[in-house]
This record gives sequence, structure tokens and C-alpha cells, in this order.
Amino acid sequence: MIIHEKFEETAMRLGMSKDVIDKLCDSYLGGVSKL
Repeated sequence: MIIHEKFEETAMRLGMSKDVIDKLCDSYLGGVSKL
């Protein structure tokens, strides 16, 4: 998913770990799909 890749790139620059990124993406995508 393109959003995920861009988000990962940014988060890694900020020094966030990959599992934190995955959790954020999961909750974000989960929230979006509920709309």
C-alpha cells in the first residue's frame, strides 16, 4: 500500500520502530474501513 510506504519512510526518519508503524497503520486503516 502506497500510504504505508510513505508513512514508513517518514516514521523511520523520525526514528519510530517498524512494529509501531505497523500498529499505527493498522489502526489508521481500520478506522478508515469503518467509515
